[in-house]
Amino acid sequence: MIAVRAGAARLRHRENPDRSLAALEAIEELARATAADIDSIVGALRDPNTPAGPVEAPLGLASLPALVAQTRQAGLDLVEATAGTPRRLASIVDQATYRILQEALTNASKHGTGTAQLDITFGDSAVRLRVSNPVANHTPTEPNGNGHGLVGIRERAALLGGNLDIEHRNGSFRIDVQLPYEAGPR
Repeated sequence: MIAVRAGAARLRHRENPDRSLAALEAIEELARATAADIDSIVGALRDPNTPAGPVEAPLGLASLPALVAQTRQAGLDLVEATAGTPRRLASIVDQATYRILQEALTNASKHGTGTAQLDITFGDSAVRLRVSNPVANHTPTEPNGNGHGLVGIRERAALLGGNLDIEHRNGSFRIDVQLPYEAGPR
């Protein structure tokens, strides 16, 4: 969370020049180094010979079938499609992909009319995640971004050097995210 907040603050630096960009970049770099250290420690703990036993890996795109099943069990009629050749994602991108899809599907369940389309496209340099669903007529016509879920999606995408497009028009809501295979700030 420190890295997400620091990355967001860095991106907004021009709007608030009183903050030190160098300090924010140092926080972000430290958070990334800490995450890498944690990944190393967790990797060592996964060794089945370790007295503590194996540790569950953080959820990533490989856990998508379970997420889709849970979403359907919760009542969302979900259609999914994958295009392109699946590629290995950097660990942080893999985890962010799962969390973004988790939030987008939760959003579709809470605010939609019961159906949604999930499209995952593996392109040349990025994975594209699109969740679209119909929404009720009384839903506001413009997303205001005040909810934590959409803010979290936006921050994750920005931190990793990706793009987020949200569209709410003609009774449909769409979240469209592109994340590079290797994480990197813009």
